[in-house]
Amino acid sequence: MGGRVVKEMGGYVLAQTPESAQFDGIPKSAIQTGIADSILTPENMPQEILRYVEHPYASRVRNEPPSSDEEDVLHRLLAVLRQETGVDFTENKYGSPPRRIQRRMGVIQISTLDEYLEYFYTNKAEAHLLHSELLIGVTRLFRDTEAFDKLRDKVLPELLAARKQNSQSPLCIWVSACSTGEEVYSLAILLAEAMKRHQTFLNIKIFACDVDKKALNIASAGRYPASIIADVPVQLLGKYFFKIGDYYQAVEKLRKMVTFCSK
Repeated sequence: MGGRVVKEMGGYVLAQTPESAQFDGIPKSAIQTGIADSILTPENMPQEILRYVEHPYASRVRNEPPSSDEEDVLHRLLAVLRQETGVDFTENKYGSPPRRIQRRMGVIQISTLDEYLEYFYTNKAEAHLLHSELLIGVTRLFRDTEAFDKLRDKVLPELLAARKQNSQSPLCIWVSACSTGEEVYSLAILLAEAMKRHQTFLNIKIFACDVDKKALNIASAGRYPASIIADVPVQLLGKYFFKIGDYYQAVEKLRKMVTFCSK
């Protein structure tokens, strides 16, 4: 289970300091992506875990709806967050935001929403930390196997067949909420493979957008930790990625198919 999944489920992600790690690829990846809540040496981790699990958030019933008082504070909090970051999370105030806010409270050891609102007002950096927290999503290469199988076996062959007589004009595809780009590159790989298989070669332009600029920087770089070997079929891994130290880099041909942009 990756750190992104742990965080999505409301867990606490610790990363080992790269200096203390024998192999620093995974800790560096967790730090680079902003997934890590704390960066510690191994000897300091047990105490930090105990501190976190003793917080009221750790024992709170998951998905418990906010009380009317909490809802009022939550509304004010999200309004300030919108003012600070330009992103409106109020439409989803009964979904991820309460859970993610409670998790942030656990990380910084604040017990009530009122206390957190006060902390939020007086610590400008917290708006951007919460903003990043609310944007964390689970993603990986070829994540939804059933969907990608359908794309490969049905959607893309039909699309290429329909475009065969008009192969001069570009095929444009838009991907919203692309996060760090894994599923975008998965789509690009399937398109490259489908064009070769059906001998229909088009100018592909994939436009991928997200509001998280840090995630877009990672996506644009096209560099992922070695753990992607668990997600990418071996025959595709060697073809579309090359290894650099503890990372895998998307080949230039793949990256040229995609343009990443903020919304």
